[in-house]
Amino acid sequence: MATNVRKDVFHVGSKLPKRVVQTDGIFQVGVGLGLLLGGASVAAWLNLGVGVVWIIAAVALISGAGTLYLAQRVNARLLRIGALANLVGIVVIVAVLALDWNGLFNEGRWLLALLADAFLILGVAEAYVGRYVEQ
Repeated sequence: MATNVRKDVFHVGSKLPKRVVQTDGIFQVGVGLGLLLGGASVAAWLNLGVGVVWIIAAVALISGAGTLYLAQRVNARLLRIGALANLVGIVVIVAVLALDWNGLFNEGRWLLALLADAFLILGVAEAYVGRYVEQ
């Protein structure tokens, strides 16, 4: 007796995969803008130079804009890459927090912990949706 296993949970017209990637891009742009606007405060919290924070902000803005552009044509590979990038972000943040490289202030620790939480949520969402998107 054969059972009908359905692999494509999301129907062809589903916008969920696109919305997940767009959410990731909007988050990256938001982080970049936040770092640009509050660069001096964040630099003090993380015990870094303002220039380093602005470079991180520029990278976040560029990657966010690229992610928003790529959200127009979502596929399973893009979702896997996004989930992997978020996982790498979590690993970097955990390493910085665990090794306490810069003598972070409490505000900096909280900021990094909240960023890691957001990376985790976005990464899990992209990995989950990526499993069910048609190749």
